[in-house]
Amino acid sequence: MRKPLLAMIATLAAMVSVPALAGPNWDVIHAAEADRYAQQHDATIILPLDHGPRAHTTQWLNEERESEITSELAAAHKVAAREAKQLKMENVTAAMHLHGHHTSHG
Repeated sequence: MRKPLLAMIATLAAMVSVPALAGPNWDVIHAAEADRYAQQHDATIILPLDHGPRAHTTQWLNEERESEITSELAAAHKVAAREAKQLKMENVTAAMHLHGHHTSHG
């Protein structure tokens, strides 16, 4: 009576511990990082608009600034996406080597 109960408890303990040994889910982690980055960096661009005889800015100058900022943000998003993809590939390669899988280069 005791041995089947101990075997069942051991099996249950092993089944519960398997997800902890599996490691992090990198897809979920990278998606969360990308969402957090997008929320932080997609804020509305607020530019000054000054009227009067000694105005420091104009609507035309603000449109130029907004265009420049938008292009810089687009470039930063491209770089961040490229770095995230590279990091993901490095993690996949490291996981494959850790588990003994070898890729064939041909």
